[in-house]
This record gives sequence, C-alpha cells and structure tokens, in this order.
Amino acid sequence: MTATYKAVEVTSPGKLNLVTRPVPEPGPRQVRVRVEAAGICYSDVATVEAVFPGIRYPRVPGHEIAGHVEALGENVSGWKTGQRVGIGWFGGECGHCEPCRRGDFVNGGLGHLAVQFARRMGSRTVAIARGKEKEKLARELGAHEYIDSASGDPGEELRKWGGAKAILATAANSKSQGPLLGGLAPRGKLIIVGVGTEPIEINPAQLIFGSRTIQGEVVGTSIDEEDTLDFSALQAVRPMIERVPLEQAAEAYAKMMRNEARFRMVIDFSL
Repeated sequence: MTATYKAVEVTSPGKLNLVTRPVPEPGPRQVRVRVEAAGICYSDVATVEAVFPGIRYPRVPGHEIAGHVEALGENVSGWKTGQRVGIGWFGGECGHCEPCRRGDFVNGGLGHLAVQFARRMGSRTVAIARGKEKEKLARELGAHEYIDSASGDPGEELRKWGGAKAILATAANSKSQGPLLGGLAPRGKLIIVGVGTEPIEINPAQLIFGSRTIQGEVVGTSIDEEDTLDFSALQAVRPMIERVPLEQAAEAYAKMMRNEARFRMVIDFSL
C-alpha cells in the first residue's frame, strides 16, 4: 500500500485545497523531510495568487518549515535520519540550538522580532508604528522609545535624538518608507526588508547631503540563520505566533491577508 501525506495545494489562483499525496522517495543526493511546522508568509502570496510568471498548478506553497530528516537518498553525506532541520529561503541543520530542538522557533512578524534583536544587541532601540495603542507592546519587547507615525513625521522625531545610524523598514508599505530617510544621521543606512508594491519616493538631496544609503535585504546564508537561532536561544528572542492545524490553513492564510495575524500564522502538524 502506497504511503500518503496530507498537504494544502493551490489548484488555481486563490484556491487552497486540502489533498492527499503519495509520499515521494528521495533521489540521489536528496533527503526527505517530515514537516512538523510551517509558517505562513506573505511570500506565499506569489504562489497562491500566481504572481510568479509562468507558474503552473497544482502547487504546494510554503517555504518556512521545521521538521526532521525522514529518509536519505543515495550519495548523501553529512545528514542522518532523525536530524532536526529548519528550512527557509536557505536550508540547513540547526538541531543543536534550543528553539529548534523544541520546534517552537518559526519566523514571525519582522517588526516585533527586529525590536527584540536590536535591544539585545545593545542598540538604543526606537520602534515606529501607526497608533498609540501599539506602544505598550513595543516597550515590552524592548524598545527604549516609541514613535507614533500617525501623529507626526517619524523622521523629524528621530532627528530630535540626533538621527538614527540605521533604520530597518519592516512594513510592506512603500509610502511609509520614504519619509524615514529624513530620520537618518549622516552616513546612516535605511534597510528595506518589507516588500511594498509601489515605488519608494525619496528626496535625492537627503541621500547626497549626509552620504546616506538605502539597501535592500532578503535573507542571509544558512550559516547566518543558524547563528541567528543560536543568538535567539541565548538572548531569549521569541516570536509571537498563532498555531493552527493543517485543516485550517486556508483560514489562516486569509487571516494573514486581512492583517489580523499576531504575528505569524503557523501550521502545527501535531494539532
């Protein structure tokens, strides 16, 4: 009898369906990973909504997983069955770090993680968000200061403190990113990790007079990710996630798209 597994696949743009598929055998230099948890990410929209050119269906979305190696193909070295793995844009074993051993570290909302990392790395940390109601959580996560972008110009507020050496723009809103440039100190850097769909409007004079720069980032190497997990374990950086069973994947995706997730929807295969 053929072994099977459950998955949520896209059959046409915007349509997520729970299906049963045969378990594949790993080929040469391949391993098969038993997925135990998977984060639902905005990057999955590219698959679900057919943003990628030439995409073909059916296709199973998802690129943020944690699990263990279940089977090895031929000519595989450096891996063994039972190893814990975490796979994002780059894959790699992180089984020796505490969060991955427990299986409770899955990438969360970028902003609430960025605040924790900045504070624990010794930076004077300023959180910027829309609405006064978000200040309490920002300070609980480690922010020294909070700026409500709905009540004024965040760049102007940052200049009152001498300007920022670096600003990490995590919101997927291009209109909110341009004004941040004015909050940089001379030779400061605006790092864009939130992917908006519109152009970023900037004043070139702010770049030239002050030698400021704008930089985009996606992800580091697999070693960078492993170092990040180690640092997270040592410094108690923790994501805030909502766990759902696989059967509720479509509802969880819709909740993310409505911007109601706090902060990452995670499919937990043990539920």
